[in-house]
Amino acid sequence: MNEKSTQNADCGVFIDFMLGEIMRTLHAHTQPMRRKFGGVNGGVNEVLMYIRKHPACRASGIAEALGIPLRSVQRHLAMLKNNGAIEFRGASKNGGYWLKK
Repeated sequence: MNEKSTQNADCGVFIDFMLGEIMRTLHAHTQPMRRKFGGVNGGVNEVLMYIRKHPACRASGIAEALGIPLRSVQRHLAMLKNNGAIEFRGASKNGGYWLKK
């Protein structure tokens, strides 16, 4: 693949190849999550990734950080809890959401 790009003095072939590899990698890494959560949408994935990066966060903080309405975040959290991906630890006034181990 690289030789073809060099012979033509055109990096387009290489760029197409690399973009294809990136797409295959992204697709491979999203499939397990889709199977586990039954085809979750982008909002649920966003919330899950936020909790992964910010353990012990609260629903209001997630909503503010992601720019998503609080009610939507609460629905996403309920779905993630029902699927066993996250849990709430601590008291209702000062606890937060964590990924389940």
